[in-house]
Amino acid sequence: MSLVKRYAAFATSHPFLLLFIAVLLSFAAYHEVSKLELEASSFVNMFPEDLEVIKAFKIAEDQFFGSQNMYIVVFIDGEQASPHSVKDIREPEVAKYIYALQKKTESLESITGSTSYVDLLLESSGRIPTTLEEIKDILKASPLGGRFVSSDAEMALINLRMSDIEGREKEFMEDLESTISSISPPPGVRAVATGDPAMRKVFLEHTSLDMQNTTKFSLVGILFLTAVVLYSIRFSLLPLLSVSVGTFWAFGFMGFMGIKISSTMAGVASMIMGIGIDFAIQIIGRYLQEMQGYFGSARATPEEALRVTLENVMQPMAVTTLAALIGFRAMSMGELSFMKDLANVMSIGVLACMVSALTLVPSLILILNRIKEVKI
Repeated sequence: MSLVKRYAAFATSHPFLLLFIAVLLSFAAYHEVSKLELEASSFVNMFPEDLEVIKAFKIAEDQFFGSQNMYIVVFIDGEQASPHSVKDIREPEVAKYIYALQKKTESLESITGSTSYVDLLLESSGRIPTTLEEIKDILKASPLGGRFVSSDAEMALINLRMSDIEGREKEFMEDLESTISSISPPPGVRAVATGDPAMRKVFLEHTSLDMQNTTKFSLVGILFLTAVVLYSIRFSLLPLLSVSVGTFWAFGFMGFMGIKISSTMAGVASMIMGIGIDFAIQIIGRYLQEMQGYFGSARATPEEALRVTLENVMQPMAVTTLAALIGFRAMSMGELSFMKDLANVMSIGVLACMVSALTLVPSLILILNRIKEVKI
């Protein structure tokens, strides 16, 4: 007896055991999926590390406190305008506010220093001048004055020097934003942190939201498509459950292996579902045909129909999976790292969906058929 026939006989004889195995795998995935991390894509990390230009970049990164640009933009907010609002960002009270921001932010672990127009004032006079005219004169005399103050005098820049915070952008930005909000600005003035870490934090937040939205859309689309193909909403729920569980298993395995989902792979769940849904549809479609007698006489029992179904669909499913894996492995032969990461994630996802279809779908078909109120 071939391996395919042995598995078909086992699946139809022990549906509860098969379901128990699927539940165990789901529990294992549940414990591991929390370890899955979403990371912002770094342009540098997309290339092989042995390239000369990448090596030079990393040396510069190590020697000069990292390559991440970080700023605090202090500006006059027109929406908060009032008779008491600041009219010039060089006002002494604003300079004192900027100085306070610099001192407070420099106490954060990852910030090694900062520079603003206030440093030019301190370098020139040893203090923060008490009049706007004196500040204007100092900045006008300095060749760097225009670097930190906009031409319309409505915006000033604090340049932050940082150590490496890769992987800790969210925590760093929360600390920085909390520090900024702890200092009260002059009337009509606001301060906003921006730069590479801030953009990465926003990028990760939007990527996570996009992943949720695309996954929801995929589930609805799959439910509609399978309902049309199988002529039944009831039958379409099994493929939907199978591909959802398979995708969940894939994410759990990636969490166990420490594989990170980069922001360039925000739609990977939808891609896995789009390919993985085929396995469950093949099993259910062929099972219905066996029960209805499309291939000769109708099968007498669901067990017999399912056994014949598995014997006939497992080989095409294996070939389909192998072809997909070959395609994904071909993607990983390139030098771009994000292509390799996508190939690994898709390979795991397709395999997980096939295993889910071969365990969850047969067991549920037979178990539901043993419940008198449900006939499949």
